[in-house]
Amino acid sequence: MAGSLVPAPRLYGLDAGLSLPAAKLYFYDSGTSTPKNTYNDPDLAVPHANANPVVADASGLFGAIYLLPEAYKVVLKTSADVTLWTADPVQGRSEQATAHAFSVRRTSAQTIPTGVNTQINFNVEDLDTGAEFDATTDFRFEPAVADSVWEFNLQVTVQSMTGTVQIVILSSQNSGTILAQDSRTLVAEDAIISCSGINTTPFTVGDYVYAYVVHTHGSDRTVTGRFYGKQIGLV
Repeated sequence: MAGSLVPAPRLYGLDAGLSLPAAKLYFYDSGTSTPKNTYNDPDLAVPHANANPVVADASGLFGAIYLLPEAYKVVLKTSADVTLWTADPVQGRSEQATAHAFSVRRTSAQTIPTGVNTQINFNVEDLDTGAEFDATTDFRFEPAVADSVWEFNLQVTVQSMTGTVQIVILSSQNSGTILAQDSRTLVAEDAIISCSGINTTPFTVGDYVYAYVVHTHGSDRTVTGRFYGKQIGLV
């Protein structure tokens, strides 16, 4: 996940147009006095967390400040801790979150029984870290950020298929909202079937997305697939 910069790689704290040597920028959770981390690198890694407050140099110049894509309260004070202004909320720019993505992929074929809606047991790969997660939850994705909007793409490969093949991406919202689907009628064919969709109702923490394939071929078939998503914004 990449952070947003506020408001530039280097910025001045000003009072009546004058710079403020050793001025202090405090960052809190929006609406609270709970300190909230900022970072000096867009990777938002813990080792790159700024001190809180972030203190300007002798010229009143601050170092780089990257925000999480979340709401902050920001308070500017002089070196003597006199408050000059408070801004609440200040929102980390959601478009920066597009750098975070996950992919769900199969490393081997899975048997799909004929005529049965079957969740595809993908492996989940975090494209930022390369981490893979275990098979107990690998058929679904749960967003970690509330009020997030994601774009999903599902691609499934079938071989020697005769009959109708349907693929579906579903959200747990509203008893299984269909985000995207596609179907093909095949006659002894190999095929790649894909669909994509965006969750128009923002996710809350605990929502999840999953995929399935159903076919009407006369016997069980195998599929391979890839399920890809990226966060495209916050609301």
